[in-house]
Amino acid sequence: MNFESLGPSAVRAIRQRDFLNTWLRTYVRRRELPALADFQPACLDEERTDLMYYDIERDGEQVRYRATFAGKRLIDSYGFSAVGHFLQDLLAPPIWNHVEPIYRACVDRALPVYSAFTVVDVEGQQVDYERLMLPFGEGREVRSMIASIKSICIEGRFVNKNLMRPEDHAPKYSFRGVIDRDLANTRSTAAIPAHDVVEI
Repeated sequence: MNFESLGPSAVRAIRQRDFLNTWLRTYVRRRELPALADFQPACLDEERTDLMYYDIERDGEQVRYRATFAGKRLIDSYGFSAVGHFLQDLLAPPIWNHVEPIYRACVDRALPVYSAFTVVDVEGQQVDYERLMLPFGEGREVRSMIASIKSICIEGRFVNKNLMRPEDHAPKYSFRGVIDRDLANTRSTAAIPAHDVVEI
């Protein structure tokens, strides 16, 4: 799976951008990964329904992702809560095949990963998803991650329940990228014109 090289301005949703800029301020100042306990963006409580938290566990070359928190909207999308379980043990193979390279890129690069893809709800509506993965840890070792997942439908309303059903999971990605450019410029996303901002 190929990943583009992205700057912070690639992130379109306002609250995901706030998450990224909060992460970047610590990363740029210390030149190492932020600690999860220090991550306190202003909109954190409001965003919890769209967040997943993971602890990273390693067994040799294998990386496993234990879910420690799942927001309600994401539980509805997948049809279950992953909390207390390893993600790869719960997701059906069609879903895991698309998800694993994105999670692994975040761990291997120790940098944020941003992707956008579309799926179809149970009524046939196309739903756009934007996923921002943020790594946390010590030095360059990723020990935990946060996934912020935003969904929008150009038709307006859509059915969120079981949106990630395995029997019909064929996401179409518009891009997958590692945010590795212009990292010192934490104001870069603030300069996006208002008509280009997508709030989800």
